[in-house]
Amino acid sequence: MELFHKYQSRSFQFALELIAVLAYGDRVPRRAVEQLANRLGLDYADQTLRPMEEAGIIRIEQGDCLPGTLGGRFVLPLSRVEENYFRDILQRREAGCFLSQEEIEKLKSSLGTPDGTQESIQLPGYAAQAMLPQRENLRVILQAMRQGRMVDYEYRTREDRRPKSASAVPWKVEYGAFDRRWWMIFYDPAQQRTIKARMENLSHLRLGKPAGITEDEIEMAMDRLLEAEPVVLQVTPTRGALERCFLTFEDQLFVETHQENREAFRLCFRWYRFDRGVILRKLLSLGPGVTLLGPASLQEELLDLLEQTRTRQEQAIL
Repeated sequence: MELFHKYQSRSFQFALELIAVLAYGDRVPRRAVEQLANRLGLDYADQTLRPMEEAGIIRIEQGDCLPGTLGGRFVLPLSRVEENYFRDILQRREAGCFLSQEEIEKLKSSLGTPDGTQESIQLPGYAAQAMLPQRENLRVILQAMRQGRMVDYEYRTREDRRPKSASAVPWKVEYGAFDRRWWMIFYDPAQQRTIKARMENLSHLRLGKPAGITEDEIEMAMDRLLEAEPVVLQVTPTRGALERCFLTFEDQLFVETHQENREAFRLCFRWYRFDRGVILRKLLSLGPGVTLLGPASLQEELLDLLEQTRTRQEQAIL
């Protein structure tokens, strides 16, 4: 274990993530290895790969990484903090979306007795009534992702509750810790665009034909949907405004966060075109401690939304 002498070092994180990827596949292409190293800011990946290969943890063929000669899978034990949070997750009803009750109880027993240092993750009380996706639907989606297949499904919209059929490539499952809603992001190869849908509006999910779509194609489609100007917020750290901001916008792409002075923080994140309405509604829920500094187009829409709300309220009073 001399390779992992610094637990939080970039080399260690790179090695752990590479091992995790190999646990679910027999080969990691050279390009994927380079992308992982670049994401972690590691410009000397070979200095980590060579000792891993010498130790038998991995094999390298033409730049690709394969499982090594140690036999079995290379697994590190959970830390005490990880065990505690794992217990907390298993206590939540969302665990039933992925695991049967028998599997949950088996995992609980394998974790042993809590050490008394566990801190429960606090979530809003009203979120307990959120609708959970069916476990079988999630399993179909995850299986399709792993096998590179499309998903055939039926969906409903707010305007039309009659079921309609569709077929698309599943790309990402999103879960909001703040409102505890489940979202599915598909990629439609025919229209070369993404589709974002609530999980409760999807039904009759089943495996479809092989997708033949690369991750790069989907990433390029997503990049086209990114707005040019990021959202910029100024947050006054009162009544938990800063924490609520991070929870509310947890699924956005944060690019900058810093403290401007003792009274204010500045948050900046990239956002997708299809999230415009959701972002406006979330901004209204955050209260006076959060100010939208840009972009100008979103500021105008927020003012229009406030004016519409004020007009409706005045009419209701009169």
